[in-house]
Amino acid sequence: MNVKRSNRQEEMVSVLLEVGRSREALSILNLMFREASSLTPEQKARWSRLQMQGSMRLRDLPGLLAVYNRLPELLQSDESASMLVIEALIATNQSEGAAKLRGAWSGRETHPEFWICYDARQLLRNGKPDEAVALLKSASFPSKADCGRLFTLALACADKCEESQGFFNHAQVADPWNPDLGIVRAQILERTGEVELARVEFAAALAAAPTDALVRNEVVNFYLRQRYYTMAVRTIADGLRPESFDTFWLKTAFWSRVTTFLRTNEPPRPCPPGTLQPLVKMLHDLPADEFWNEGAFQKLMLSPQEASRFQEIFWLRLLEHLRNGCEEEAAGLLAGNPFQANSFHPILEKVLGIILAWRQNQTPPSPGALDADAAAQHPFFESIVAWSRGEPAPETEAFVAGPHAFAGACAAASWVEATLKLSPEDHAAPDAPEWFVRELAQALATRSRTRALESCVASSE
Repeated sequence: MNVKRSNRQEEMVSVLLEVGRSREALSILNLMFREASSLTPEQKARWSRLQMQGSMRLRDLPGLLAVYNRLPELLQSDESASMLVIEALIATNQSEGAAKLRGAWSGRETHPEFWICYDARQLLRNGKPDEAVALLKSASFPSKADCGRLFTLALACADKCEESQGFFNHAQVADPWNPDLGIVRAQILERTGEVELARVEFAAALAAAPTDALVRNEVVNFYLRQRYYTMAVRTIADGLRPESFDTFWLKTAFWSRVTTFLRTNEPPRPCPPGTLQPLVKMLHDLPADEFWNEGAFQKLMLSPQEASRFQEIFWLRLLEHLRNGCEEEAAGLLAGNPFQANSFHPILEKVLGIILAWRQNQTPPSPGALDADAAAQHPFFESIVAWSRGEPAPETEAFVAGPHAFAGACAAASWVEATLKLSPEDHAAPDAPEWFVRELAQALATRSRTRALESCVASSE
């Protein structure tokens, strides 16, 4: 970029920020970053400060995350920006980065009401609810500042309905207009088994804050936990913007490829600049019947650390191995899965392992190989549970050894697109169990209806 031109543009960005036109300023600044072949350390610092300033005013979390990834030390001098970036890091599954940034503020916090909630939620994620509650009860804050502590307490005590409701009521009194209250209410309802009420609350929270990326992410994660896959894909796809997190684009590309077809699998606009932009483009360019292309992926030159951070890559590799009949490679991938603790679908993961063990070594599932609760989710899972108890299972053994085993596992998990991609091209299954024939037909009908609907939407735009 011409030095005089870049100086003029930098001046223009500064003026626009001064007069409150932050969105225009950031648009110019993003263009400057894209056009610059190289930046001096001074330019990089100046431009990043300008981006941080504009992103803070707009609460543009992807923009702040870009600043953090480019110049992390800059955030360590601005506590408010660090707090927002931590929320963004958690939303994009970068918990290690969040912990590192939290550590940078240890001992010099001026917003203890935020940090106590962050520390408590980490304890909850690590399975230490009693320690989280003790930490949260060790302090209190005046007026609105106490709202976060109170609703985090309500979440931590969700299994004690009366106590949880009491904390939530106090949080509402402290800050009745806090936008996070709807999400917390929904999370509490979900934890207590009131799934339909939780769905209503999540939907209401999104309707109240449709442009809030963190709210949309919470709603999508709820839909994924409850296996409402079509709703999940539509919700995250509807929120895709040029300034969205690139991880949201990856999320859309993955779930639409394995669960439900959406026209957004070929979006009319490109994924925004970011580390994952090449990966998202690679997935969009894949043939419709493929999950993954290892050769194309290797050309992207992503760092091993970046590549290992995303569970989407693990599942796409696994499914592609299964599609190509590379069962030994699939078994090895499952055995070394680093995402078992927070698997996208722990039952499906275990069932695929059971199928591969039988096909490779005629090893039946051991007692407890699949939780008894899985039996209530689908007849195929029920048959696997019975088999693991030592009950005679000739039909299950024959199906697991046959050509439809992996498609059947995905059908039982409601991964419709994966079911169709893993079944034979003609989708014929004359010797398969009745449940599989029925669900394969339903999957084909679902795909047909969804594609027809998407075509109608496309022609009306």
